[in-house]
Parts: sequence; C-alpha cells; structure tokens
Amino acid sequence: MNKNTICLTASLLVLSLLQACSDKTINASAPAAVQAAADKAAAAGPAIPTAAAAVAIAEKTAPGKKLKPIPKAATMECGERKVVLEASCLDLAGPQLLHCTKQSLVISETVSGKVLSTRNYAPVKGDGAAPDIIDEKVAEMTCVKTKSGGQYIVTNMFNGGNCPTCEWNEVYGWDGVFIGSDRDKQKKVPAVDDAVAAITEKDVDRVTGVNDMAGYYSEPVAKEATK
Repeated sequence: MNKNTICLTASLLVLSLLQACSDKTINASAPAAVQAAADKAAAAGPAIPTAAAAVAIAEKTAPGKKLKPIPKAATMECGERKVVLEASCLDLAGPQLLHCTKQSLVISETVSGKVLSTRNYAPVKGDGAAPDIIDEKVAEMTCVKTKSGGQYIVTNMFNGGNCPTCEWNEVYGWDGVFIGSDRDKQKKVPAVDDAVAAITEKDVDRVTGVNDMAGYYSEPVAKEATK
C-alpha cells in the first residue's frame, strides 16, 4: 500500500467520512489503511456515515445546485509506453477525497503516440439527486518487468472501503490489453501474479516506471489570508 493511500485514509478517518463498504456501491469513505487498521475496522463492523457527511452531500446535490467539475490528469512514462489517467470529479463530501463521474485510462506508444487501449470506467447509479459515481480509484500506476522477461502495466486500485476486496491490482499487457486482476482471490491468473510479485518483491531493477498518484483525488484547501 502506498503512502498516498494511507494518508488519504488517515485524513478521512479523522473527518468521520467512512461509509459501509460495498463492491457495488459508492462510498464517501477513504481507502483501506495499513493492515492493522483494516483488521480493526473489519472486526468492528462496517462504518456508518455521519450525519454531517450525509448533510453535506444532500446540500450539494439539492435541486438547483450545480457542482463545478474538477478535471484531473496524471501521466506515467516508462520507455516505450505512456499511461494517462484522466477524470472529471466533484467535491461532494469535502476536498480530501473527490468523487469522479468520468475516468479513463489510456495506454499508448511513447514515441508515435499510437493509442493501444482505452479503459473507460463505468459509473454506479447514484441515489436520488446524487450523481452517478465511478467506484474504482487508482492509488498507484507502475510498469514492471517480471523474472520471466514479461513487461506489464499495473494499477493499484481501491474503492474506499475496508473489506478484503476493497483494494486490488489490475494488470495490462505491454500491448495495452487488460489481462486481469487479483480482486477475486480465488481466481488465479499467472501473468497477474507475476506482475504483482515484481512490485511487492521490491526489486527496483524490475520497476521501470511509477506514479504514486499523490493528491490525485483531492484538492488543496485554500489558506485564509493573514492580516
């Protein structure tokens, strides 16, 4: 788990914005924290959204209200490949963890610019006046070479919950084609396991590019002018 994920979790836990975890429902919660914190949260049961968070979302999505979309973009280059994550997000429950209505991952050739693949993430239907929101968030993007010589692009994902499947990895081939993920722990995909192992083994020679996505799903809070 990268530091960006842990920091986002800590800040939102303090703000009491965690909601119940679901693989199919959007939450206003933070990504899974360090393992000890995740185990503690799981033992305590699902978190309940606070009245303050519910009121904030209700006010911002009330009839007549129009939230200004916040464009986000992040790029990772690793030799022959370029990966771009673009999103359009909203400040629904505070700037610490934005909710995105659109998100896409584009893998292309660095020199020619030829697009190899485009992943458009599908939103989940919002309740009432709430907008449709993308469930998946990208915590980190990495390019790796495995022991067998294969080259892959790995995105570390989270959905804001604290369940066993709320944080996972998705793997793309060097040709840009999506190979699979390790979200379903019972389903083993050799290429996925090899790519993830190349990262977790911390062999820096195998990591050819990385973007830790620091601050991607947050907006800086403006400081008040001092007199």
